[in-house]
Amino acid sequence: MAEFSRVEIETISPDDEFDYFFAYYDLQPYDKDSKRHLAHRVRFHDRIPNADDIVEIGYITLDDKRFHKVAESRAWNFQQGSLLQWFDDESVIYNDYRDGEFCSVIKNIKSGEERVLCAPLAHLSLDRR
Repeated sequence: MAEFSRVEIETISPDDEFDYFFAYYDLQPYDKDSKRHLAHRVRFHDRIPNADDIVEIGYITLDDKRFHKVAESRAWNFQQGSLLQWFDDESVIYNDYRDGEFCSVIKNIKSGEERVLCAPLAHLSLDRR
C-alpha cells in the first residue's frame, strides 16, 4: 500500500470580497524571485463572464498577501484568464479588447507605461519576441 505524506496548502490571496485566480496551467505565475504572483481579480465566480465584465489584472506580494492592481482587461475567461504573463522583471503582458479589436498589452508595473500590440498572444517565446 502506498504511503502519502501530508501537504500543507497556504492561501496567498487576500481575504476580501473578491475572487482571485491565475488561469492557464502552463504559464508561470511567479516572478523570478518568487516574491510576486500574478493574479486576476473579479467580484463573481458563479457564472460565465459576459462582454461587459472586466477583470482586474495585477500581482500579489507573497510577504503581505496584498493585491496590486496593474490594469484591467476585457479579453478574458475563467479558464485562460487574459493569458497574463511576466514579460520581464518590471512588466507584464496580457490580452485586451480595445476599440473593437483584440490586442495584447505590455505594461510596466512601476511606471504604468504601456505598449499595445496589434494582435492577442497565446504564449511568449523564451526570447520575448
